[in-house]
Amino acid sequence: MKRLGWAVCSLLIFACRQPVFPGKAPVGISVSQLKMNEMDVSTFDKLLLEAVFQSEQDSQKKENAKEYIQRCTAKLLQEKQRIFELRKDISLCDETILDLQKYNTENNESITRFTSLCTVLNREEALLHSQLENIKNQSENDRYQLHLSYKMKEVVHLKLIFQY
Repeated sequence: MKRLGWAVCSLLIFACRQPVFPGKAPVGISVSQLKMNEMDVSTFDKLLLEAVFQSEQDSQKKENAKEYIQRCTAKLLQEKQRIFELRKDISLCDETILDLQKYNTENNESITRFTSLCTVLNREEALLHSQLENIKNQSENDRYQLHLSYKMKEVVHLKLIFQY
């Protein structure tokens, strides 16, 4: 009865009705029986109409539920696609982070190597500076010695000149 349409229900109502003649009762039926049958038919008509109405409401609810399910399914697919895209973005970010961590590790290793190299070069510079100072001092000392030696030779030469 739920799936019956309006047209089918109307035909059922029409077929189930007994012919009613106002004021005249058919042969073999009393007026009180006729009124009773009319009330039964009227009640039956009302029940059929309620059943059809309920069937239409149920049908509409079912259609609404199907539409709602389709909308929810479409929205769910959109959200799944968005989640897929976000996971893809996260994966790319993870790869970028790994590359940057590798680059950072390499830079830290380079810094360690250059720091130790810088330390060695600073020691070498200090040693060379010390050697340069020693050479300068030695050179000054040698120059002074040479100057004294020239002075001594001059003095000796002058002594020799004055002696003669």
